[in-house]
Amino acid sequence: MKYFFPGIIKSKSEFKKIEPLTGFSIDSGEHAIRILLKSMNFKQGVKVAIPAFVCTSVSKAVMDEGLTPFYLDLKNDGTFITDYNFEIIKRENVSALIMVHLYGVLHPDNKIIEEFCLNNNVFLIQDLAQSYGLNEVNFNPYFPIIYSFGPGKSSTAAGGAIIHWENNSLKKIHLPYPNIIQRIKAYLFLISRIYGRKKHFFESIVQKILDKFYSHGHHITRMSTFQLKAAHFVIEKFNSVANERLQRWNIIDEACKKNKYLKNAMPKTPNLGFKYIINAHGYQVPFAKYLQQNNVPYYCLGNDIDKHINSEMNNFKNFATSFIEISCEASIPLTEMNRVAKIISKFKA
Repeated sequence: MKYFFPGIIKSKSEFKKIEPLTGFSIDSGEHAIRILLKSMNFKQGVKVAIPAFVCTSVSKAVMDEGLTPFYLDLKNDGTFITDYNFEIIKRENVSALIMVHLYGVLHPDNKIIEEFCLNNNVFLIQDLAQSYGLNEVNFNPYFPIIYSFGPGKSSTAAGGAIIHWENNSLKKIHLPYPNIIQRIKAYLFLISRIYGRKKHFFESIVQKILDKFYSHGHHITRMSTFQLKAAHFVIEKFNSVANERLQRWNIIDEACKKNKYLKNAMPKTPNLGFKYIINAHGYQVPFAKYLQQNNVPYYCLGNDIDKHINSEMNNFKNFATSFIEISCEASIPLTEMNRVAKIISKFKA
């Protein structure tokens, strides 16, 4: 199973007709968080509340701005949803909060968290890096929204990020566009996803050289026009694949219901359906091994999270490595989804 890119552009002339995606563009979601935190002129060291169960780029963005990440535990309901505990946030004198909507799922407490931040002067960043496609009517426009377009996200593998925010602060920020090397890297990374062909030998060699020796590091730029067009292209096709994703999601859900060792870790809330999250608590090691033996691709975010942050968070400590991600992308043939479902339903601890 591969990351989904919804549709292939048949010719370069077709691609040129696409209008670039509009918005305040940045070369990564991590840098988007940094830009927003910087815009608030926080004093060094102030606390920013973030989920413990989230990719490390969120905490890195906070620390790179000289601020202190304060980690929040998971809820105790067996889902991957973060508990934005208001008592703890007040006690810790948190100045900003990053609310991450993982796996294309709207956080079930979104509205009350927005109201809390409004009433307590807490700067809220809505991180929808994996959730392009959730209806923006669910969100208060007073707070900024970040969309990211890297691999594994809900919309595209174009790379980069877009900020939507009614505040005028971003108009004062001027970022350079990518240099020629960055544009070449983006093109080589996207070529198989956009044009549906393998890279030529020379293209592959150039990409390997650039990946090894060139990194933009802390230098923040905008997205290239090429990336903006790629992002816009897949977003335009987003709604056309929604039912296909849901169909595949339901196939895995039915398989999970048949297995007494596995549980659905998804909350009952708006869900884009591009991933299914299984709670394999107590059986995650044999289950992961079982999937590998049967050639079923999966991912476990909990394996990549800094284990030092979980000392006082019991739910995170117990469940972070229990969540297994299964892709439900529309590009996966139904025959493959049914094969995966059959394997999941037959798992025995």
